[in-house]
Amino acid sequence: MLWLYAGPTPGVPGIRGAIRANRDTANPARSGRIVAIMALTHEDVATLFGHLAEHRPEQFFAAVADDVDWTVMGTHPLAGHYRSKDEFVSSTFTRLDPRFREPARFTVTNVLVDGDWAAVELRVDGTQMNGNPFHNGYCWLCQFDEGKIVTVRAYLDSALVADVIAANEGP
Repeated sequence: MLWLYAGPTPGVPGIRGAIRANRDTANPARSGRIVAIMALTHEDVATLFGHLAEHRPEQFFAAVADDVDWTVMGTHPLAGHYRSKDEFVSSTFTRLDPRFREPARFTVTNVLVDGDWAAVELRVDGTQMNGNPFHNGYCWLCQFDEGKIVTVRAYLDSALVADVIAANEGP
């Protein structure tokens, strides 16, 4: 990419922006476009992840690139390397959701931002179909490009997720 301007964004105090010419060799249709780049902020990331906390996953996933590179770390049944949003959702959220009596509750506990990366710490709480409580901590390392999440590395309690799947198999 070729940076054409970097500095304060006119009319937006506290936000640094830039304009760049995009030389995207993987996607020639995007190559040569001029795009405005805004600095990723703590508030932007907290608002985005707040959609999960407010049981609006469709709004969260609207900000995830269709071709996201998403790795769920661990040795549990949901661990793996997913190469699209659809593959990730169908292999994780869709598989785990029926194991709970009601939708699990997401709570954002910490957000750190550095450049185009954000580290988001989450708590997920719920009641499993078998009545047992579920309390898990997550850390998602997310890379953003043009306002979309393009890379995620997710860390969580592998043993707990494996137990939820094994103890609540069914329809």
